[in-house]
Amino acid sequence: MADHPYKRTPLPAAPKPRLGAILACLATALAGPFIGFAVVGQVSEAGLLLGLGLSLLPLAGLAVLVRQYHRRLRRLPPALAAEWMQGKLVAAAGGPVVTAPWRYACGKNWIELRSDGVLVSRHALLALPGVAEAMGRLWMAGEIGEFFIEWAALGEWSVCDESDGPDTYRVSVRDGGWVHLRRFRGEAAGEVALLDAVRSIGGLPVRVLADVAAD
Repeated sequence: MADHPYKRTPLPAAPKPRLGAILACLATALAGPFIGFAVVGQVSEAGLLLGLGLSLLPLAGLAVLVRQYHRRLRRLPPALAAEWMQGKLVAAAGGPVVTAPWRYACGKNWIELRSDGVLVSRHALLALPGVAEAMGRLWMAGEIGEFFIEWAALGEWSVCDESDGPDTYRVSVRDGGWVHLRRFRGEAAGEVALLDAVRSIGGLPVRVLADVAAD
């Protein structure tokens, strides 16, 4: 399936963030204290202060890059800028018809879309809204190996690309908060098929915050 709606409109060449420059600024900022110690010749307060001062330079450069990126985004057509800053929203209607139950699985990770709700394996369930209540539900899910939530309790299914952990499906709960599911590639079906099924069976819109590869 080469063409599908779960990808954002490509940005013009200019507004794309300069990833190499951003990584270079971060790496230099982190290395600042070590450079300070090397210049002073020992691990000392003077070396630390020098290193922190050196770290301010790449951090200032990073701030300039981020500011330039946001200025370029503001020059884009409003609809395109919103698509990249807030995600592309794909309505529930208009997709292929999928019949429940429908299962998406890869080893211990699996998501089963039923006519009345979503059943997920404990391994695919990452987080629930709330604190005390979520801990109890996670413990219960761990005991029985799965967790179920009704479609009526859910609002929107988001595709997310996380920088500090596993990629997720972030599903909004109508009462507030999010259910975080592990994002993975199924063995028998691809991610596009899963999102089609979410729209068809669950009647949920899909918000694309990270582009999806073709199945």
